[in-house]
Amino acid sequence: ARPDGEWKLVGAGSGLVLVNRFVVDEVSRSFVEWTGKTGSSVTMGLWSARRSLAPGGVLTLEASYEIKRER
Repeated sequence: ARPDGEWKLVGAGSGLVLVNRFVVDEVSRSFVEWTGKTGSSVTMGLWSARRSLAPGGVLTLEASYEIKRER
């Protein structure tokens, strides 16, 4: 599954929001993973479609992250 170009995490009680924006055509899958066992940690990941690259080939995913206060 993949959000439509933007997704966000809202910190319960902190009022902070982490927003991740990306180019939809470059992303085929997304994931989020979190833990609170030894400290709070969150990973947001984006994956491209599987592609074969020639030697020296380049694959680029454009994404931005923003941290803001919840309104």
